[in-house]
Amino acid sequence: MLKSLFKRKPLTPFSAPWMTEHAVVSSRADFENAAMSESARAIYHVTSVERAQSVFEQRQIFGVDVVSSAHFHSAVSGAANQAFAEGAVLGFVWRGPVHKLNLDRDSSTHTDRRPNILFDVPIAAHDQRTWEMRLYPGTTGLELTFIEIAGEAHLLREPVLLRVVQGG
Repeated sequence: MLKSLFKRKPLTPFSAPWMTEHAVVSSRADFENAAMSESARAIYHVTSVERAQSVFEQRQIFGVDVVSSAHFHSAVSGAANQAFAEGAVLGFVWRGPVHKLNLDRDSSTHTDRRPNILFDVPIAAHDQRTWEMRLYPGTTGLELTFIEIAGEAHLLREPVLLRVVQGG
């Protein structure tokens, strides 16, 4: 009975006390350099703090488009249309294959929906710069390693493995 009275209440993910215990102060550049040094790719997802907490707690992410792909960007500036004034930037490490879509051959960007492949979607057939990146349901092994909230960037002490699921 006494032991239960002194049990510590779980910390809210991404709160200041949680960050002190589970992460170290860092920067986007440190996160990106760490991924590159491991021959992996650093990708970002920008969302609300509440949704970011849900992604962390449920260990899964999904998209809200017609095929439930999860959307990512190679730089936070590429996610400007998704950004929230008080949102969260989640940084993931992707170690799997990357497939650059060719819009000259296939104008639909959702024809190939295989899991465990990061699809690099160009701006247009004549402009091959990356517009966004997608992972489809069934994907596993996505590592959440970086969190930025209110301009404060942190690297997690332990990466969190997530999966991409059908949207909800």
